[in-house]
Amino acid sequence: MRRHRFILVYRPPNSKSEDDDDPITWLSDMTSSTDQLTILGDFNVNDCNWELKLAKTASSKKFLDLFDSLGIEQLVHYPTRNSSILDIIVSSNDFVAVEGILPPLGCSDHNIVSFCIRMESFFLHSYGEHKTSQCQAARFLFCKFSRN
Repeated sequence: MRRHRFILVYRPPNSKSEDDDDPITWLSDMTSSTDQLTILGDFNVNDCNWELKLAKTASSKKFLDLFDSLGIEQLVHYPTRNSSILDIIVSSNDFVAVEGILPPLGCSDHNIVSFCIRMESFFLHSYGEHKTSQCQAARFLFCKFSRN
């Protein structure tokens, strides 16, 4: 059975391109296994066109290149703060499905990303040649809290 690795990332606003080198190297090293992978978090990258894979800055290009090299896809396609997609989920397969964007919680200025994790468990029963499988789904809300 393959494991699934989740990595949560927070990248502060106004980070410089050179500030991204260590986290990108770390992410690349952390993901160099055969585990299935989901990376999620507030990347504060607001100049990316995720669908066309275009970036205006060196920082954004580094993340696009990293995700492309890992074979993972960015799944959030609606703004999470004002008109920008800052909070993203990237995954290596259809294990994660974004269900929608919800209004901010509390005093946060980021919308909530609602997503579903598909878990499949196989239970083998001794019914001759018959095998049954049970698919389970878990739902999570991804939100950012701030103290002000």
